[in-house]
Amino acid sequence: MGPGVGNRNLNPSFVNATAGDYRLSALSPLRDTGSSALVPGTLDPLRLVTRVNGAGAELTTKSAPAGSTLALHFEALSTPLQSAVGLVLGNAVPVAAPIFPTPGLLGLQLDLASALFFVGGTAPPPFGVEYLGPNGIARSYRVPPGLGGLRLRLQGVALGPMTQSGFLAFSDAQELIF
Repeated sequence: MGPGVGNRNLNPSFVNATAGDYRLSALSPLRDTGSSALVPGTLDPLRLVTRVNGAGAELTTKSAPAGSTLALHFEALSTPLQSAVGLVLGNAVPVAAPIFPTPGLLGLQLDLASALFFVGGTAPPPFGVEYLGPNGIARSYRVPPGLGGLRLRLQGVALGPMTQSGFLAFSDAQELIF
């Protein structure tokens, strides 16, 4: 790899590259590293924090083996956005597969056609909405078995007229490798 900010010249220590298994091994020096610079959201003051077993808030790419606890916290960093409706969406794909952002939605680093809802309303659809509020939205999930070889890209979405676009705002994306 050539010189550049954040580039590392290290053996990634894949599980079994000769067999096509490019997941990072448990001993890989690249585990739990990454930067949201490649998956930025809009410039709205929003933050999505993911933690695995209570660690890794500052890392945008994390490993999450089966049985781990995944915690999500999506918050508005400005008072006006606290009245926005908040959602956390995700795409789950094989580790080596690309995720193609939805065209026309600047800052959305997900494919909306295959997005999964991780945080949404608390009432039955279509009436279930959840506002970001002063404390944000927090959820915890147990990572089930059988997800090895997948990665999950998550992104927070705020809906409302108080966003810079007047309709939608997106947090930087986070990724989990299972």
